[in-house]
Amino acid sequence: MASREKQIFVSHTSKDKVLVDKFVDLLTNGCAVDPNVILCTSLEGKGIPAGTPSFIDYLQKEIQKPKLVILVLSENFFESHFCLCELGAVWGMGLPNFPLVVPPLKKSELKATLAVTQAGIITDESYLDELRDLIKSTIGCEVPTSTWTIKRDSFLEELPDLLAKLPKPTSVPAKQLEAAKSQYQLALDEIKHRDTEIQSLKTHVADLEKCKDKEQVRAVTTKFSDADEVFETLCDEAKTKLEYVAYATRRAIYLSLRGDDYKPKSDEWDDVREAEEVEEVTCDEDTGKVHIESSHTRVADALAAVNALGDFLEQCSDVAFYERFEEEHKFPASITNKEFWSTCLVSV
Repeated sequence: MASREKQIFVSHTSKDKVLVDKFVDLLTNGCAVDPNVILCTSLEGKGIPAGTPSFIDYLQKEIQKPKLVILVLSENFFESHFCLCELGAVWGMGLPNFPLVVPPLKKSELKATLAVTQAGIITDESYLDELRDLIKSTIGCEVPTSTWTIKRDSFLEELPDLLAKLPKPTSVPAKQLEAAKSQYQLALDEIKHRDTEIQSLKTHVADLEKCKDKEQVRAVTTKFSDADEVFETLCDEAKTKLEYVAYATRRAIYLSLRGDDYKPKSDEWDDVREAEEVEEVTCDEDTGKVHIESSHTRVADALAAVNALGDFLEQCSDVAFYERFEEEHKFPASITNKEFWSTCLVSV
């Protein structure tokens, strides 16, 4: 049987399990909430699985449209790194929440640190009544008022013993409260990044839906590829640097990348002499080989730019990038390919 959609999220620390067990019982028996629609992050079988890469991803998946998030804010809660992550995610995602402050934590201390606009003490019967009314209006379940009153009063009678059984925190709660601010900001930053990615994907999909042929699809796909953007940037840089050096120097660089010696043909010597005059290359009269002067500033810049492009082409893991390039140009994206140089860089 498929699990019911989670409508209520009770965020708490496992250290407060004895308290939260009774609180969940109040929800199920006092408010007639189906236990299958409650997500308790620390209760066995109902929590976030260990090793979950992103608590935000998990919360978005499990409670995509939560009707209510109940935050059981105790001193132990603020000692738990994971609870702080949950707190930041809940507020960062803008989820509707109902903070319950657990003594000895003070409501005033919570407000001063986290600027909570609504919060009440779990020992306050009128605040519990507000919670019951909120559940009734948002979830749609209810029991007779007399039943609720009996369950509420029973819960309040047990509270002193329950609170006494809770383990004491080992650090100063105020410091943990301050840490929640950082977790909150981290959650906001991650959500902002995700929203940007989502908007980009939506634009991508919209552009693809307008395409009428294969060429238009390729153009749109290229537009949204990080690999294509990096490639174009590196190509522009390499082309600019290569245009600053002499033709013979470019050819010497190209041949060196192929592992070949540059031995000029008879009609190339004028270009070689020109490059030699500006000290970009030197010529070995005995062997007829042209050597690159890599210490020359312009030559060093050109070599660095070409090597950066070559490294990218060797290391890029985006297979689709190579497929798109070869489909468009009919030759491989290779730094040692002469057609690649003539089309993407400079003539050699």
